[in-house]
Amino acid sequence: MLSQEDRERFNADLKLVRQILQENREKGIRKYAMFLDFDGVIHVFYVQGTPQYEAAMKRMKTKLDFIDPQCLANVDRLTGEFDMDVIISSSWRYNGLDYCRKYLQKSGMKHVDHVVDTTQDEQFLDRRIEIAEYLISHPIYSGFIVLDDIQMKEFEGSYIRINPTVGFDDEKYALAKRILERTDRKVRKNEMQIIA
Repeated sequence: MLSQEDRERFNADLKLVRQILQENREKGIRKYAMFLDFDGVIHVFYVQGTPQYEAAMKRMKTKLDFIDPQCLANVDRLTGEFDMDVIISSSWRYNGLDYCRKYLQKSGMKHVDHVVDTTQDEQFLDRRIEIAEYLISHPIYSGFIVLDDIQMKEFEGSYIRINPTVGFDDEKYALAKRILERTDRKVRKNEMQIIA
């Protein structure tokens, strides 16, 4: 829960984020950001006794790999379909960007070059504030998505709440793709108006 001071800070940041995104869409910029959480998104907490749980336990014992291959494949597929930067917003970022990139690559991510940054790691802030401040300090995007299992209703239209017992499955991938395509259509519409 945000304090009153943090709530005011976040609301001001959110207003500025929306302005930056709109201006970039009007300029025809088609660059997107994905804020990626690990636990609950690509690290799935399967129900004990299910086939998925058994497969995950086997993976952990043989490769010490916590990542669900299908969930990571969905992240990878999305990053390959759009001009998108992946920003690690997970607490795993405290291990460093290089560690996260190697970990994702070892687990099968093909587009690991799209993993470009992490949200700040100098202090503990609410994740919503970290994401908003990242977008403000990197005003190059026309849209973004947040993949996380914690509630972030303030990012409605860009936020996809992931069920931690399912992960970033095909259904959530399709939703993320629709969100990005909708933004892409807005950018293309603005481009057509500029040309006309």
